[in-house]
Amino acid sequence: MTDAPHPQDIPASHRPRRWFVPAAITLALALGSLWLLRAPSPTGLDTSAAAAVDSAPQRPVDQATLIDTPTHGELADLLAAGHRQLARNSLSRPPGGNAIETFLTAFAREPLDPEVQAGLRATLTRLGEQVARYIREGDTAEARRLHGLARDFAVRAGLTTEDAWRGFKQQVRDSLIDALAASVAAHDGRRGQRLVELAQALDPDHPDLRPWLERGTRLPRPGDVLDDHALPWVFFAPASDTQPALAVMAREVTRGEYAEFARASGRGPARCQGRFALLRLFQSRDWSAPGFAQDDTHPVVCVSPEDAEAYARWLAERSGLRLRLPTAAEWRRFAGPAAGDGDCERQGRGCEGTRPADALDAGRYGLRGLHGNVAEWLADCAGDCSERLAAGASWRDPAGREQATAPRAVAGGRGYDDVGFRLVRELGPDELPTASPPLTP
Repeated sequence: MTDAPHPQDIPASHRPRRWFVPAAITLALALGSLWLLRAPSPTGLDTSAAAAVDSAPQRPVDQATLIDTPTHGELADLLAAGHRQLARNSLSRPPGGNAIETFLTAFAREPLDPEVQAGLRATLTRLGEQVARYIREGDTAEARRLHGLARDFAVRAGLTTEDAWRGFKQQVRDSLIDALAASVAAHDGRRGQRLVELAQALDPDHPDLRPWLERGTRLPRPGDVLDDHALPWVFFAPASDTQPALAVMAREVTRGEYAEFARASGRGPARCQGRFALLRLFQSRDWSAPGFAQDDTHPVVCVSPEDAEAYARWLAERSGLRLRLPTAAEWRRFAGPAAGDGDCERQGRGCEGTRPADALDAGRYGLRGLHGNVAEWLADCAGDCSERLAAGASWRDPAGREQATAPRAVAGGRGYDDVGFRLVRELGPDELPTASPPLTP
C-alpha cells in the first residue's frame, strides 16, 4: 500500500484552492438575499419604492410649492381672497373682507412665505396710491384715516425698515407737495390750510415739505384783505378750471379816485341822466356835478360803462394788476342776498343822493354798498350789446324794493346819477400777496 503524498509534495497547480469554500458560501448568501428582496411581501406591497426614497439624497423643501398641496389649501385660499380684494380696491373695508386683514392673517400663519410677503408689499403699495388719491381729491379726513391704518399695517407686517414703506412715504409726500402747489397756484386758502394740517400730521419734519407748508399758511381765504396795494382788495374766489382767483374792491371807486384818472388821461365826461327822473333828462350833469352834493369820498356816478373800463385799464397799467369790471355771475357770488332794512344812512336806500363809500354797513366778506348807495356797472351786455347790465340797489330805490338788487339791462353809452362801479382783480398763479383777517362788518 502506497503512502498518500504529503501536501508539500503535490505540485501547486494540483493543490485544492482554500478560498473557494468561503467565496461560495458568500455568493450563496447574496443570491438568497436578492431572492428575498424581490419576493412579494406578506402584505402584497412593493418595498423597493420605499427603499429607493429612503436612499435618495434629501433636498430642502420649497415653501412656495406647499401652497398648492392639500395641507396648505387654507393659505392658498387666503392669498387668492387677498388678491381679489386688492383688485376690488377693498383695502380697509368691509370688516372681515379687506386686503389688510386678509394678508395679515396669512402673515400670522406663514410669515416667511414668499407669496405672503409679496401680498403684504402689494397691499402697502395700494394703500399709498389710495392715500395719494384722497389727497388729490381734497378728502383730508379719509387720507388721514387710511394713512394711520397703513402705518399700523406696516408695523404689524414688519415692513417699516423696507423699501415698500419708504416708497409709501415718498408717494404720500409727493402727493402732498403737488396738492399744496395747486392750492398755492389757485390761491385756495381753505384747501391749503387743510393740506397744511394734514402734512403736519403725516410728515411734519421733511425738508421737501417745509417751504410748501409756509406758503400754504399764507394763502388768503374768502373775506381776507390783500395787503399789497393801496386800494382795499378783498379776496373772494380761488381759481377754478375756468377762471383765475379773484379779489374785489371793498367799496366802489370814489369820485376822488376817478378825478385823478380824468386829469391824468384827459378823458372827457360822459352824458349823464337820472334814471326814472324824466324832468332831469335834459339837465347838464356829469361825474363832477351829478345834481346833488358829493365830496371825494362818495362813489363816482354819471360815468358810462366805457368810462369804467377805461379807468380799469389805466389803473392796471399804473399798478401792474389785472383789473376789470365784474361779470354778473361774479357779482352775485360776492354780493350775496340783500340784507337789512334799507335805511338811508346805514344802507343808502331811499335817500336824496349818495353817502360816503365807506360809511354804509358791510355785507358779505365785509364789502360795502352792494345793496344801496349806487348800482354798479357789470362787464356783461344785453341783447345786441346796445344795453349793459348794472346790479345792486341805489339811493333812488326804496327800502322794500329788493328786486332792484338783481342785475338789469340799461342803455349803454351814457352815465346815470345812481350808477357807479367797482373792479375785480385777477390773481395769477405766481402772485402771493399777504392777507389780513376779514374786514369788520
